Amino acid sequence: MGREKILIVDDDDGVREMLAEFFGVLGYPSIVACNGREALGLLETQEVALVISDIRSRRDSNHRVRVRLFTPFGEGGRCIGLPL
Repeated sequence: MGREKILIVDDDDGVREMLAEFFGVLGYPSIVACNGREALGLLETQEVALVISDIRSRRDSNHRVRVRLFTPFGEGGRCIGLPL
């Protein structure tokens, strides 16, 4: 049985690569997006168990994009925001 897929969203190439490699070593496949708009596109075609996102992306100043990123989980969904 395979592990659940992780979506990593960050505008910094190095951060995206580092996180994808880290989770890959742990056996978790990941897909990456460089901004919220790209992440939304991926969520339309990919099922993921976890989204790790840089909420202060320089390229996504539009708050609505970040909010829409979490709406697929719906009311009572599994979305938890953890500011780090």
